[in-house]
Amino acid sequence: MQSGCGVAIARDFGHTYMESKPAPIDEGSRSVSQSGSADSEPVDDDLDVGEVVDAAREHRPDGVRAGLDRAVDEGGLGRCIDEVLLPAVRELGGRCAGEGHEPTVRLAVETIRAWLESRIALAPAPDAGPPVIMACGPGERHSLPLEAFTALLRDRRQPCRMLGPRVSAHAMSIALEVNRPAAVVIAAQLDSGHRQSTSLLRAMDEIGITTFYAGAAFDLPLMRRDTPGTYLGTNLQDACEVVLRVLRASAGDGAARSE
Repeated sequence: MQSGCGVAIARDFGHTYMESKPAPIDEGSRSVSQSGSADSEPVDDDLDVGEVVDAAREHRPDGVRAGLDRAVDEGGLGRCIDEVLLPAVRELGGRCAGEGHEPTVRLAVETIRAWLESRIALAPAPDAGPPVIMACGPGERHSLPLEAFTALLRDRRQPCRMLGPRVSAHAMSIALEVNRPAAVVIAAQLDSGHRQSTSLLRAMDEIGITTFYAGAAFDLPLMRRDTPGTYLGTNLQDACEVVLRVLRASAGDGAARSE
């Protein structure tokens, strides 16, 4: 029996999608990262997260941008995001939690968000082909990690469509109809959003869409049990490789079927 979320997507879009979409990749490929992506190779030249944190706490957006730019110059965009940008956001959330500090975190997040948008604008032209839809689950408003992941994929020439926070089943059905995506990435950070995000993943799985998922709501193995799609782990560089590898395999299977 389909969930309410599944009924909404199937009703709005499912039949036409299944008629035109190549068959999904097999379960063996889809579970390539189900236990979590491999850890990155350890590095000795640590990047400086403190520069970004200090600039953010002192309300210096130019310092935040300079620190992120320096991290890209020294380690590349992927390491900047995994070792500086996201740790800085987490540290700020911990240090500045409490009454009176919300403007500090908000200014830092908006500065980082604008910096990510500039990286996406400067990324190489995307390759031809259908995009990956990037979406936060219903009720999820924490989109910054997903925006960082979009910047990484775009840096690798993968077309993306960012739907942003709080994506409902109806909004997703419209996005599927308009974009005819190669895949969908769902991010969920809050435990309270786990059930709705999982329902959205199941709805898309029911109509044969390749799905990936990540976020703190799925950190525990128990929270991933019986969840369709490919779990991307916590390292965005590894997650980027997983998505691109699965999409290449899917494209190869589609080309073989068309011969």
